[in-house]
Amino acid sequence: MKDTSWDHALEITADGHGLAGHAGAVLLRQFADRLGLTAVLEPALTMRGKFPQLSRGMVLVSTAIAIALGATAMADIAVLDQLAPVLGTAPSGSTVRRVLGLASDRVLVQVGQARARIRRHVWT
Repeated sequence: MKDTSWDHALEITADGHGLAGHAGAVLLRQFADRLGLTAVLEPALTMRGKFPQLSRGMVLVSTAIAIALGATAMADIAVLDQLAPVLGTAPSGSTVRRVLGLASDRVLVQVGQARARIRRHVWT
């Protein structure tokens, strides 16, 4: 499994410095990464001969987080921009569109299988 430990330096303080709005988004991303969801989505979204700059699994997880924060359009992924110091650069609306555009029947089955595998892992 790919190491996605972007959160190793995070800490909780009460000094008012380095605050992140929508901090719940950080917890959602951490949850997805630590459970392995972000990593297992990657093979489901792989296209032969294509080498994206951003992990497609991360883009899909980021899109889900943006929706949890109230996004209603692909361009609303920008809601994650304020979390860039913690999560890294948010994918662009066009990147989200390209990843969602991969949603063929085969890809949707593979994404469903990846989610089911993580769900089984969590419940055991």
